Amino acid sequence: MNKQFYIVDTTLPVNQSFVKFSTIDELIKHLEGTIQRYIGKNRQQWMQDWQQLGNGDDDKMGVTFVSSLSEYFNIGAIHSDGRQIKCNIFESARNNKYRDECGD
Repeated sequence: MNKQFYIVDTTLPVNQSFVKFSTIDELIKHLEGTIQRYIGKNRQQWMQDWQQLGNGDDDKMGVTFVSSLSEYFNIGAIHSDGRQIKCNIFESARNNKYRDECGD
């Protein structure tokens, strides 16, 4: 089963603020625009600030980037029954992959 992810992007008009994604990479790409609209910084500048605080030194997968922005935006996974669950999307994807491969 394919997992879907979402963000409630408050930098967009209300009728467009709930955005769904099929992959984490798509969500990260969207967040790069969100952070630009939110505080006028690009992803590299945002992560530079986090690195100066001692976080996200090597963040190729975007884990720290997404986690840091989840403090400001509602980011999560869409359950198979359509419920939106605010969560760590990387853990959710890993657990879903494990369930698909090994069963419940």
